[in-house]
Amino acid sequence: MKIALIVLDAVRKDYLSPYGNDPDLTPILNKLDNRGITFTNCIAGAPWTPASHATMFTGRYPSDHDVRADDLTFPDDDHYLPAELSNIGITTQGIGAEPWLSRRQGFDRGFDRFHDTGGHAWHHYIPLLPAGAGYAVDKMRCRFGTDDGSDRFDLHLFRQWANRSNSFTFLNISVAHAPYHPPAMFRQQFGIESSPDSSFLSEQPFQQVNANELEPTESDLTALRQRYAAGVAHADHLLGRAIDALDDDTWIVVTADHGDLLGESGLLGHQFSLRDELINVPLIIAHPSLDAKNVDAVVHHIDLAPTLYDILDDEGYDTGGVGDPLPGRSLFTIHERESEKHNKITAAADKEDRNSTSLGINIADNRIVFAEYGPPVVATNTLINNTTGVDRPTIDSRLVGLQAAVTREFKYIRRSDGTHQLFRRDDESVDVSDDHPEIARRLADAMDSELNSLPTVDPTEIDSYVDPNVEDQLKQLGYA
Repeated sequence: MKIALIVLDAVRKDYLSPYGNDPDLTPILNKLDNRGITFTNCIAGAPWTPASHATMFTGRYPSDHDVRADDLTFPDDDHYLPAELSNIGITTQGIGAEPWLSRRQGFDRGFDRFHDTGGHAWHHYIPLLPAGAGYAVDKMRCRFGTDDGSDRFDLHLFRQWANRSNSFTFLNISVAHAPYHPPAMFRQQFGIESSPDSSFLSEQPFQQVNANELEPTESDLTALRQRYAAGVAHADHLLGRAIDALDDDTWIVVTADHGDLLGESGLLGHQFSLRDELINVPLIIAHPSLDAKNVDAVVHHIDLAPTLYDILDDEGYDTGGVGDPLPGRSLFTIHERESEKHNKITAAADKEDRNSTSLGINIADNRIVFAEYGPPVVATNTLINNTTGVDRPTIDSRLVGLQAAVTREFKYIRRSDGTHQLFRRDDESVDVSDDHPEIARRLADAMDSELNSLPTVDPTEIDSYVDPNVEDQLKQLGYA
């Protein structure tokens, strides 16, 4: 039994072929779409990497697991997916290719094998030699003209590890993340100049835009979106290299931790917002036992851990009900649910002769899920330190925590400054609170019931909220 969880870092759902974009843009995801279940309404717990991954791995919302900008440490209490899987008897393997996902943050807890971008003692590299050999060959190919962007050690390590029996293997593919500088193969595919004439494209001054100091032209935004699309195509290409190495019976789970804003609400990147472009992420589960289908019901990253436990139950493992205390629910059931609590999967009597899975989808249409952001002390500090004249009203407007209650049709946003708005999800530019006060009240009550409050931050003392040790980590990650 093998499970592969692959996260496409900063990849927007609307740039992917299974979600309505050009079929040629992401052909690998198209193939997965035809082999499994594609969720069109999956919500991430947060719009940035650490908090979103913590939600996937704990099955809890950010105000519960408390991975925030002023505390980047992953929780070491209660449920943590790799640790629970290891306890069940699954070999857990993780490749933290993104600097946020490292031993330094405690992300490696529970992994039997883990590799990140940090330093290692020399003897740690001995088991990695096969991956290193493949990486060296790819580097030489790229050096002599075949630059397809595949010369990535983390990809080769995933290919080395992921076929081990009874394993769970995690990989983050971060090539679509800003700054948008796709390799030559993908620049050529999109007709992108290797040395752009525009200083906006070469410098990509996201902070100046987010501070209202710079307003990009529509031409600049169009070119930036083209570069982003090339990065998404690159991520899909690497995804193909990864899954080519997997056995046919591997459970493949592909999602994104968040998207990116490309001018929506006057913002770039993935800060200061809970728009759907950031939190409505792709999610595809592929396996030979699944019938291909699309599921439009609202699901959430908190559902990933309960789903994996149900897969293991179906495969004959005894999970001991480890997922029961979690707020999420399995995406798979075999019976109509009589209450909000999901039914456990019943293992098939004869897996060898089973041609299609017994697992079905049954998620209530009126479900409410949540996303959270803040307080954004790091993002606001970065904005201040990379701009020249950002004013106090702009700082105050950015340094606000956000909580969202999301249904199929509506999104209710509550800000830590006490204001709130209600949007239809197909138009997040118009506040419809006055038109639907009962819906706003119901979503506010659900938020009060399910979420903890976000901490408040004094904008005049922003530096005091970042621990010096955390600040050192942030500088190493490119924040200042």
